[in-house]
Amino acid sequence: MMAFDDVLKNVVGDFGVFQKRSCILLAMVNIMIAMTSISTVFIQADTHHWCKVPDSELLLETCKSLNISSNCVNTVRGLTIPRDLANDGCQTSWKFSSCSRYENMTFDKGLTIFANNSMKTVTCDHGWEYDTSQYKSTVIQEFDLVCDRSYLNDVAISIQIAGIVVGNIVYGPLSDRIGRMKTFTISLVQLLVCATIEATVPFFAVFVIFRFAAAVANHGMYMTTFILMTEMVGPSKRGFVSAMFFVSFALGYMALVVVAYIFRHWRHLILAISLPSTVFFLYLWFISESARWLLAVGKTRQAETVMRRMAHVNGMPVSDDMFTESNGKANNNAIEKITEEKLVESNRFGVFNLFRYPHIRKKTVIESFQWFCVSLTYYGLVLSATSLAGNDYVNVAIAGAVEVPAYVIISMLIDTKLGRKFSYFGTSLLTGMVFISIVLVPKCGDVQWVNTALNMIGKCTITELYSVSYTYAAELYPTEVRTIGVSFGCMVALCGAVLSPQVLLARTLWEPLPEVIFATIITIGGFLVLLLPETRGKKLMQTIGEGEVSDRKAYIYVL
Repeated sequence: MMAFDDVLKNVVGDFGVFQKRSCILLAMVNIMIAMTSISTVFIQADTHHWCKVPDSELLLETCKSLNISSNCVNTVRGLTIPRDLANDGCQTSWKFSSCSRYENMTFDKGLTIFANNSMKTVTCDHGWEYDTSQYKSTVIQEFDLVCDRSYLNDVAISIQIAGIVVGNIVYGPLSDRIGRMKTFTISLVQLLVCATIEATVPFFAVFVIFRFAAAVANHGMYMTTFILMTEMVGPSKRGFVSAMFFVSFALGYMALVVVAYIFRHWRHLILAISLPSTVFFLYLWFISESARWLLAVGKTRQAETVMRRMAHVNGMPVSDDMFTESNGKANNNAIEKITEEKLVESNRFGVFNLFRYPHIRKKTVIESFQWFCVSLTYYGLVLSATSLAGNDYVNVAIAGAVEVPAYVIISMLIDTKLGRKFSYFGTSLLTGMVFISIVLVPKCGDVQWVNTALNMIGKCTITELYSVSYTYAAELYPTEVRTIGVSFGCMVALCGAVLSPQVLLARTLWEPLPEVIFATIITIGGFLVLLLPETRGKKLMQTIGEGEVSDRKAYIYVL
């Protein structure tokens, strides 16, 4: 019996013009997805702010007219805003207060403070002023999400993360039920509608609601795009295509910097990112439904049509009987043979199928723990790392740039004899050692650059683990539940992201405890991956039944 990957390689071409064209087009989608995902960094950026002081404009004009200072803005702030003692982790210094001002200050014509001023401080009862040197407007600035309202910005970001979780829950099963391209279209429409509304609404609560809905749709497109790219190529090219997918995300990461630099108002930035996505509707004429999925759900005729189209575009010889009658070793009744594979209750799709069968259950438990560990460790590294000084646009560009070599390196490793399993194992051990090194190297002083370098190395290794996790999960699960399996893993990963700040609170017990926790769990996850089968160069399984039979032959399951 000839499997789908055999047909793909011998009959229609496993990485011909059709696949190359489709992957390039889908990678362009991922660039937009990345910009939408990371745009929160700029849209909800926190900038320096201070209390708006009555008559501050008059004081500023007086300072300028009398030529009292070369920097009258700071002079007026120094006269009207108190200073608070702040500790940045390396040193303690005095900084202007963000949430209080002096009450009833009076000055003479030379801006000298009268001696009878009480220097009593009050909250910002006249609103705030914001530093607009980098941003003309952000969500925080427009809705005054500072001081006692600053928690609302954190709530908005948490709700956006919840949208990604919901996107996994909704669009994962939907993709396995109605198909990849229909799901792609629905999520694209939802994203465009929600992004347009969130960029125009005047109320913060409404903005949060549609930001949530846009996150749901954006992650639905992300998952569907990745699955489409993975399913249309043969085993020898899956590592390359996965790397292509993730590199395109990193390119979107960096492209966002250019767009955000041009559009410095948050509403304009949202529209600049989302509206060009309307061109992706043209993909309905250029990208076909996944032939693997069509076969898995028994839609043989549609699958044959797609594969004939692939063969034609790839320049492979197409005959009327190439999929229905014996045509030598290359096809040998390929389509009929594939669809003869018995499904295990194939009409029942859903997340419960990940736990109903022993081998799928084992994969799901181990993969979920890996996702959780990687996400918890990644966000722990991000939150506890030494902050890069300087311009926000430069910092985001650097953060995106370091991911590119990570994807390139891991894409080469997973296609060597190390395969997926040992590449993950080795990278997880390296990540654990990086965390221990961060504990040992001081964060301040002359060796601060070493700590920063370790954080960047950690960013690379964690990025590699994320990449392997997606590729490995897509290959471990059969087509019947592939999107659900990957979506479930992403959902568990987000749980790790949410818990990461709580783990950092363990510093109150022992300063290096969070790093020790991260190093421990990521190493445990690396050892657990050794219990999974290697998938490098293996054919993708179509059904749960096929997966159970194949895995039973490969190893003795432990669950």
